[in-house]
Order: sequence, then structure tokens, then C-alpha cells
Amino acid sequence: MQDDPPAEPSGASASAERRQSYRIVLQQDEDGRFVATCPDLPGVVTDGIDRNEAMENARHAVSDMLKFLGKPDKEFDVSPAPPP
Repeated sequence: MQDDPPAEPSGASASAERRQSYRIVLQQDEDGRFVATCPDLPGVVTDGIDRNEAMENARHAVSDMLKFLGKPDKEFDVSPAPPP
């Protein structure tokens, strides 16, 4: 007879272990810089001289906002939103 696998601890689930993903909207301004906003986290606005810098700055801005919201250890991903 084979033993059943151990039960998950109470309240644990596979979805709870998933990383949160934040969509970043990039728009080029009149000076040629890229402005990055995060619709899921109002107040996250940054920019960069190119898309890569704007995305890196957005990652830092999301991290800062999560710290502000009291979630500093939460793992997350950022990804550019598809163009409109």
C-alpha cells in the first residue's frame, strides 16, 4: 500500500507562491524620453532615455511603492504592456 503525499499546510496554495506581475505602459514624450506608468499601482510614474532605462526605473518605482504599501519582501515581475 502506498502512502498518500503529505497535505499542504493550511492556507497554502500553488497560486500563493506565484510572483505578482505588473504591466508597465511606455509612452514616448515630446522630448523623446520614455515615460513608464503602472496602471495597477497609481502613483508609479518614471521615465528613461530609452525603453530599457524606463523599464529598469519602473522596476525600482514598483519596488518603492510596494515598500510604501508595506509589502517590501514581495517578489514581482514587470513587463511592458502591448502597444495600443
